[in-house]
Amino acid sequence: MIIELYSMIRHLTGSKEIRVEKNTLEEALIQLAREHPETFGASVYHPETGLKSGVVILYHGKNMNSPEGLKTTIPLKDRVAIFSSIEGG
Repeated sequence: MIIELYSMIRHLTGSKEIRVEKNTLEEALIQLAREHPETFGASVYHPETGLKSGVVILYHGKNMNSPEGLKTTIPLKDRVAIFSSIEGG
């Protein structure tokens, strides 16, 4: 799957998008947390504590933040968007 990163989450990884070859959204998040433990793992998703507050994950416009949503199988060619719902102004 292709994960599009927005706002402060983009700065945590240094990428606009990341291709991940995992079956479920949760597997992809675990991979990103392991690759970027001090940034992504601390601010977006941690395998032991789950999705952090203020993070929104969308797949085809649907909010995937629930435990069931994270277990969704995502085809490798599809896109998922992750962004922070809290932005300063």
